[in-house]
Amino acid sequence: MSGTADFRPLLAWTLDNPELALLAASALFAFLTLALMTKPHSGRRMVEVLFRCYLLFAVALLFLDRAIGAGLFGSDAAAAVHGGAAETSAAYAYLAFAVLGLLALANSIGLRAAAVAGASVYLLGPLVAAAPADAAAHAPAVAIVLLGAFLLLLQLSLEAPPRADPHAGSGAP
Repeated sequence: MSGTADFRPLLAWTLDNPELALLAASALFAFLTLALMTKPHSGRRMVEVLFRCYLLFAVALLFLDRAIGAGLFGSDAAAAVHGGAAETSAAYAYLAFAVLGLLALANSIGLRAAAVAGASVYLLGPLVAAAPADAAAHAPAVAIVLLGAFLLLLQLSLEAPPRADPHAGSGAP
C-alpha cells in the first residue's frame, strides 16, 4: 500500500498541471522513440518524431482532457476526471481540436499548421483577458504554443526545396 502513496504527490501535480505533464510526456516519449529507432537519424526524421509526439500529447490529449472536463461525455465523467461541475459550452470545440491534432499526425503540413494555430487560439485566449499578475499561470500554455510554432517552422525549413546556386553554370569563379 505504501507504493501507491508514493505516487500521490506526482498524480496531484499532474492533475494540477496537465500542460506541463503532457509536455514532459511528449519529450519523454520522443526521446524513447528516437533511442529505439535505427540510427543514424536525419534531421528531418528527428523533427518528424518530435512533431508527432508533440501533436499526440501536447495537442490531442490536452484538448481531449479539456473536452472531458467541459462535459463532453456528461457531467459524471467531468466530475470523475476533474472533480468539478462541467461547463459544456466549449466541449465540442475542444474535441474538434483534439481530432485535428490526431489528424495532423498524418504528415500533412496544412493540418499541422491548423493544429498549432488552433492550439494557439484556445490556449492563449485566456491569457489576453488575464490580469498581468496571473500571466505566470499561463506559462505552460505559452510554452506549448511556442514549441508548436518552432516545430512547424523547423519542419517547413527542412522540407523547403534546395535553392539553386545562381553561379553554378556561369563559369564565374
